[in-house]
Amino acid sequence: MTWTEVTNAMVEDGDADKQWEAITSSSDGAKLAATITLGNTWMPSDSGATWNEITVGDGSNHWNGITSSSDGTKLAAVVTLGNIWRSSDSGATWTEVIPDDGLSNWDGIASSSDGTKLVAIKWLGNIFTSSDSGTTWTEVSFLNSTESGTTYWNGIIFSGWHVACCNQRQYRHPRVFSSLDLKCQRSSWRSLL
Repeated sequence: MTWTEVTNAMVEDGDADKQWEAITSSSDGAKLAATITLGNTWMPSDSGATWNEITVGDGSNHWNGITSSSDGTKLAAVVTLGNIWRSSDSGATWTEVIPDDGLSNWDGIASSSDGTKLVAIKWLGNIFTSSDSGTTWTEVSFLNSTESGTTYWNGIIFSGWHVACCNQRQYRHPRVFSSLDLKCQRSSWRSLL
């Protein structure tokens, strides 16, 4: 495998100092989407050779994660001190979704291959699941009531049936947890590490 750096040619002059935060890809690599720390989403029209900025909301979101269906048509992204955004047209247009009280500290998001099932995590919070491509969300308490709402999540993956999350600082040593189903019921979680 070889890698090619896409240099400043992909963005306008003066934009080279952007802090890229997250990236996702369709399973064939033809559709990509990336986010920057404070700004918009970026999409290439040619598998990543050149990139186009897509304005989302007011253009000043602090993106923290993005995920894609395997065909690249369904995207979902999370914003720190914000909400969840979703797209069903490969990122051309976006809709803001407010899963709870709004302005949450979202830390990550993952998608099933068809994009209908989504799992999102909050920093210092619980896990949220969606079975309708992010239109509606259900909050899931993690493990037990004393740990719920105090988990410092910082990573998530999702196979479509199994969810795995990692945390930090809640325990003396960071841990990785796995749930056996999308409902993420308390009884389905186990510590992997």
